[in-house]
Amino acid sequence: MKDLPLFDHLKPEQRMSILELAAKHDYGAGRTLFHEGEDKKALYLITKGKVKLWKSFPGGKKVTLWIARPGDVLGEDSLFVSTKHRKNATTIEDSFICACYKSEFELFVKDNPELAVRIIKNLGEKLSHSENWRGLLAGHDKKSQLGRLMIRLADRFGTARNGSTKIDLDVTHRDLADFLGASRVTVTNSLGALPGVKTDNSHIRVDREKLEGFLAENT
Repeated sequence: MKDLPLFDHLKPEQRMSILELAAKHDYGAGRTLFHEGEDKKALYLITKGKVKLWKSFPGGKKVTLWIARPGDVLGEDSLFVSTKHRKNATTIEDSFICACYKSEFELFVKDNPELAVRIIKNLGEKLSHSENWRGLLAGHDKKSQLGRLMIRLADRFGTARNGSTKIDLDVTHRDLADFLGASRVTVTNSLGALPGVKTDNSHIRVDREKLEGFLAENT
């Protein structure tokens, strides 16, 4: 945990202090860290595994907002405002997560003000990502939205090999549908028609040149 990017500017003794105050948890897949509407009480530092951030809507509809990976931090805005979670967080694979509770972490930040600046920058980057993602989806049909999602997932979780990029993320068609607020059938049909996208069980390979060419023609 002490080696997470958020803390890489701290001195070794400062990193050890964070390690000592954090509660450490092993979670299996499908464990919920927090629900929307709950008070924010802690920062969650992901050191292993992946966590899906999602919202629920009336009628049972669920929309996936993003997937956090090792090195990401959740709930850091609780240091600056008393607020409630606006989304749910659920592990999608075995994960090791450290929780720094607000009251204890606030004391550490007061003694290390440079960390507060780093956290504010981190929040700004998250906001920028969220706004960019909404902009990429706006005004496009589901097929083009799915293509843009493939590019983003390839950027974040991809491994390039033999002229294509394998997305190192186990996702079902239902999972992809939840990203877009679409039906599973729509995603299945769109995947089959997207140039440069091939599925192998739950893994996806992307030929970026073909897919980006298609998206450029359909912008």
